[in-house]
Amino acid sequence: NIRYDESVPVAEDWLLWYSIKNLVRFANIPEELYLCRRGEQNVTVKHGAAVSWERNGQLHELFLKELGIEFSDYELKLHRFIMAQFSVAPTPQIVRDARMWMNKLMQHNRIVQQYPERVFEKLAEENWDKLFYRLTPYGFETIMSYYKNSKNISASKIYYYLRYLIRSKTSRK
Repeated sequence: NIRYDESVPVAEDWLLWYSIKNLVRFANIPEELYLCRRGEQNVTVKHGAAVSWERNGQLHELFLKELGIEFSDYELKLHRFIMAQFSVAPTPQIVRDARMWMNKLMQHNRIVQQYPERVFEKLAEENWDKLFYRLTPYGFETIMSYYKNSKNISASKIYYYLRYLIRSKTSRK
């Protein structure tokens, strides 16, 4: 008896997928098989970003509970921070704490083996890598904290940050 939960106006599709994940086998394929439309029918437009933000947080809580890890409100904020959903201002300390939280998640998953270790850690590192591009406006110390807490530093990220600095300096003139 699986269906959309219409009482959840935002993220009902995610909740549907979440509810059937243990009943069927999922796999990623390289082709995009759907189109995502944006416009007046978009749930965020209809219900507002605040509702979307709240529902998104509920999805993160579901994931963490399924992983079987206890978490504080601060750790939930760090989790969302890694996913580039800032409810706390990016600072060097927040970046350090976020990396420690991510390491804790990966270690916990290694122990409980809720998700395939290689896949889980690859996704975690991909989210960490993407976070870099959201941090560039928050200053050199924040970026340095990101680098110190990263497994590898790519030349392309250094180049990106230098270009960002140059553009921001020239646009102020």
